[in-house]
Amino acid sequence: MYERGTSSRTSYSGVEDAADFGFELNLGAADLGYTARFGENTEQIGDATYLGAPYQGKRKYVPFSLCAK
Repeated sequence: MYERGTSSRTSYSGVEDAADFGFELNLGAADLGYTARFGENTEQIGDATYLGAPYQGKRKYVPFSLCAK
């Protein structure tokens, strides 16, 4: 039924650099405020495996480096 199915397991490591800026103004009966967030997120694949071809009736996960060749 699922002879052409694919499966993978992947873990990512990431870094996020962010800064928040904001102000709030109190006008007695009303408050006025603003907040801005600026940032950059970088992610890299730490470990990746893919489900390999059947071998003796079983399928095992193999490292991505073997699949990418």
